[in-house]
Amino acid sequence: MTFRARSFRLYRWANDRSSLRFFMSRYIPILTALFCATSSMLAADSQPILNDHMGVATHFSHKTGWMNPWDASRHIPMIAEMGVGWIRDEIVWRDVEPVRGEYRISENTREWIELAHANGLKVIACFADHNPIYEDAWDAEAYARAAAWLAKELDGRIQAIEVLNEPFGSVSFTGGPPHNNWTGLDPDRSLSPWLARYVKLLNTAAVAIKAANPRMKVIGLGGTTPQNYRQLAMGISIDVDGITDHPYSFRSPPEVIPHRDIPSYVEKVGFAVADSDGSFASFVGMYREELKKQHGPAQLWFTESGWSTFREGEKKRTFLYSGVNEAAQARYSQRRFMEALALGVTVNIQYDFLDDSGHTGGDFEAERFFGLVRADGSPKPAYHAVQSVARATIGFTSGCDIKAKVFPFSDRTEDRPRIWDGDPLPALSRIMLYPFSDVAGRPVFAVWSAERPSDQSVRSADLEFAVDPGKFYVEATDLMTGEVSQPATKLLGGRLMVEQFAVPDYPVLIRLLPRVSGK
Repeated sequence: MTFRARSFRLYRWANDRSSLRFFMSRYIPILTALFCATSSMLAADSQPILNDHMGVATHFSHKTGWMNPWDASRHIPMIAEMGVGWIRDEIVWRDVEPVRGEYRISENTREWIELAHANGLKVIACFADHNPIYEDAWDAEAYARAAAWLAKELDGRIQAIEVLNEPFGSVSFTGGPPHNNWTGLDPDRSLSPWLARYVKLLNTAAVAIKAANPRMKVIGLGGTTPQNYRQLAMGISIDVDGITDHPYSFRSPPEVIPHRDIPSYVEKVGFAVADSDGSFASFVGMYREELKKQHGPAQLWFTESGWSTFREGEKKRTFLYSGVNEAAQARYSQRRFMEALALGVTVNIQYDFLDDSGHTGGDFEAERFFGLVRADGSPKPAYHAVQSVARATIGFTSGCDIKAKVFPFSDRTEDRPRIWDGDPLPALSRIMLYPFSDVAGRPVFAVWSAERPSDQSVRSADLEFAVDPGKFYVEATDLMTGEVSQPATKLLGGRLMVEQFAVPDYPVLIRLLPRVSGK
């Protein structure tokens, strides 16, 4: 239903005397909360309300030539219109400090940062790369001084500084080929020396940044999960607000990552970082346990993950990723954002906003096609899918007071599970049900089927809610189509039941709304 059609329906209901009480009891609390939030933000900075838990990666830094097609004046308004609250981009150390002790913000950097601010977007500035003006191009004290200057100079324009991007990928930092020790161990099973080097850099920078600007968020690590665990055990400064990870699913749906508690993984790494399914939920839960155990920061910032729509067919190269079609990318994007929100991830960043036409390799280059928008500027289905989740979940908090259960009609299995490191990596093939409270404090549940998109019909399940059926009814919002419906309910054992509910492979929001007397 279009916005105009819904507005007309609300108008008609509001002017129907028999429905006036229904209208007021259902919508006035929500509208009041939204009005208060809107008024507060407009008074503060006349900027739109965006989703503080969601963002996209960008390449307005133009650090290398393939980034040149990124146009801040064109693309930043599109990002804000999508409703996400954050962008993540790079500011390069050597550009900030071209001469020892002399700092600057380049014209290009200033331009995209000011445009982001004008459009209400918050910025994660990944302070990236080395600086060859120093004998040690990764000098921790020098890096920290430059980062501290940046935190003060761009106060109010950037909200978080991320200390390096995937340090394991830099030969000059690690002293060896990138990705050769994703476990954090050298061939002799000793700790890779660069792990401690990075911890020193992160801690030194965090102290300096907080001294210069206590309001600036400092986040870091950004290695593979086993590397991060080993570095947490080395001790992270209390001035670090959150740790970063890039939990790509690579070849699997978003509820699964290739870090499973299976013998081959534990033999390589020495410990587990997720359950035997590799479920994203267990991955987040075990991260929290490890952070608490190591007295680390409480926040989790997932500053990269996504799905590429490249076409598989490159004969000379292989990629970590499987190519997915645009419809699957849209579904997976919605599911990861929704689950990250349900699990309390502080900020989840999708890589990336725009297909990178500057990359070589044509249709068969995986890195080119992670975008939510095609290289010509036309939105993929994922753009509108992410927009729907971002707008629908503004003000959501994880959890509510009402208990709910889901009873699938049948289990759905896969006959072609993808392979990771020699073992099958199947989808969870279960129905996900997560509770939330909306901006007005009312219960909302997100439900979807954690499967691969297929040619099978939509799954069915019975939904049970521990509320008095006489006091509530159900409203379902399809986050892919925008359609709103009121599924039939029944009383069963003193609980509200929705039987044979159609559960698609993307999120549907289930709202429990109070009945008006006589309705």
